[in-house]
Amino acid sequence: MIQRIQSAYLLVSVILTFLFAFLSFANFEVNDNVYLMKVMGLYYQDTSEVLFEAPNMSLSAVVFFSILLSISAVFNFKKRSVQIQLVTLAIIAQLASVGLVFFAISTLPAGILEGTLPQVNYTFASFLPIAAVVFLVLALRGIKKDEKLIKSLNRIR
Repeated sequence: MIQRIQSAYLLVSVILTFLFAFLSFANFEVNDNVYLMKVMGLYYQDTSEVLFEAPNMSLSAVVFFSILLSISAVFNFKKRSVQIQLVTLAIIAQLASVGLVFFAISTLPAGILEGTLPQVNYTFASFLPIAAVVFLVLALRGIKKDEKLIKSLNRIR
């Protein structure tokens, strides 16, 4: 299972997506108040603590669905056709999460903005889904290469 390079790619993708799920991918400041955007929602950073402000259920559902798809693809190493489908769905989920990140930032709650247009600062965590997509594509290429090799060996017999 782990000796196949695509399993390593899938595990790296899971780790990157897991990091994305818990790190702040953007922050902005409105009237000296700092707000953090995370997968779970919008957080308000007070002087002493970070408080939950507004949930983002669609983004969190897509991210955790992508994690589940990638993990299940690792354990379906004997069923390559199923593994190809799972990785393809994980790629689609990761691309959807990239879109939802920009949608979440563009549709900030009006009560927070108070008539201002804040400067959004993206962190390195906003690029983690894109890196995860790259590793998922590499895993998909490896799985298809294995499938092609097995089919060619069956033809020889």
